Amino acid sequence: MTSIVLLLKCFALIAAATSATAANAKRAPAIIADEQAYSLVVNATARVATQDLISVADATFLTVHFAEFNLAEGDKVVVRDVEGRNAFEYTGLGRGELGIRGGFFSSRIQGDQAIVEFQPSTDTNVIGDFGFIIDKITRSSTSASSSTVCGTDDTRPAKCFINDASVPQAYQKSQAVARLMTNGRQACTGWLVGSEGHFLTNEHCINSNDQAANTDYEFLAESDDCSAECQLWGGCAGKIVATSAELLAVDAGLDYALLKLNTTADLSVFGYLQLRVSGAVLNEQIYVPQHPNAWAKRIAAVDDAGNVTRVNKVGVSIPCGEYSLGYTADTQGGSSGSPVIAASDNRVVALHNCGGLDVVCENGGIDIRTLLWDLKNNKKIVLSEDALSDPNMEVPVGPWLPGYTKAPTPAPTPAPTASVCKIFRQQTTCEKTLPNK
Repeated sequence: MTSIVLLLKCFALIAAATSATAANAKRAPAIIADEQAYSLVVNATARVATQDLISVADATFLTVHFAEFNLAEGDKVVVRDVEGRNAFEYTGLGRGELGIRGGFFSSRIQGDQAIVEFQPSTDTNVIGDFGFIIDKITRSSTSASSSTVCGTDDTRPAKCFINDASVPQAYQKSQAVARLMTNGRQACTGWLVGSEGHFLTNEHCINSNDQAANTDYEFLAESDDCSAECQLWGGCAGKIVATSAELLAVDAGLDYALLKLNTTADLSVFGYLQLRVSGAVLNEQIYVPQHPNAWAKRIAAVDDAGNVTRVNKVGVSIPCGEYSLGYTADTQGGSSGSPVIAASDNRVVALHNCGGLDVVCENGGIDIRTLLWDLKNNKKIVLSEDALSDPNMEVPVGPWLPGYTKAPTPAPTPAPTASVCKIFRQQTTCEKTLPNK
């Protein structure tokens, strides 16, 4: 009886562990800034230029939230740092025309001070209710983000991978990966897919056109060299290439968002990534370029033992959900939306979206075959041909597709029973004596 009780307890512990692992699977952007109340009201109809300094001790960056924003033609508001090296201009109804639809955040200003300037046009005969209201700011957070590092953090600055022997193209391919900041405080990662400005990240990072319009898309946020870690939230500023995008397709269940960047910048300088239509192969080597905690770009390519990171789950349910790949490459909050790239051909096999903690140290990403199938069959989206490893190839059928049912295994055919009578010389005599033998 005692052994049965112990066995039941073991089963209960296993079930609890599985439940806890699923509960601890993380799907959330990193929160890297705190909100603080701030009040500033400017009546633009008065036609008086204004300049206001916002100062927050110990902040490493600031953003400003415009609760209302409506300027006359020719007027503008500039939010900049004190030296004027970092400046963003807003006109009309502001960013994404959100000035009368809930408001918007300015792009990130590095440092602990920001200047807000109202610059009216020379037209003094302006009639209407024009102006803006600032009701709060965000400043770099003083609290830590949750981690999904397996053991020690084995990611390294992107610059360390220039001509790396194990993944020689990792640094070049990582140039297509961008740091995202949404609503002045939420950090994720995303990347260019194909040459036409399409951009992929997670649904839990961007799930509406308003969020897409209130996001900074920052490329080349890297430390200067391999020895510089630059593990600061929003540190090692790169180039904000776009401050808005159009949301083309989004799926909460599959946790992806496909966007088209609104920019006149030349995106070709960053290159682009391709999706492997045939999907991942179990145990193949992978690497993950990312912006954990909104730090400067890092790449995960080895585990705690110094072995290359590999895909260890394909086509099975893991704590991160169905239609996922499992791997132990290190990620942290802010890594959501990173590409999981196969080392063999440098093509994307999964979209990272989840980290499992506590019981099983395993991270997961949506199988790229699932995403491709959904884009084609449900969203009716056609990507550029150079976004795919093989534009003429159909997504293979398998457990990575919703609704897939494995064909039943046929029952084995029983082996024929040998006749014992064959060992006798007079088989007919035997069969008369031992019928059916």
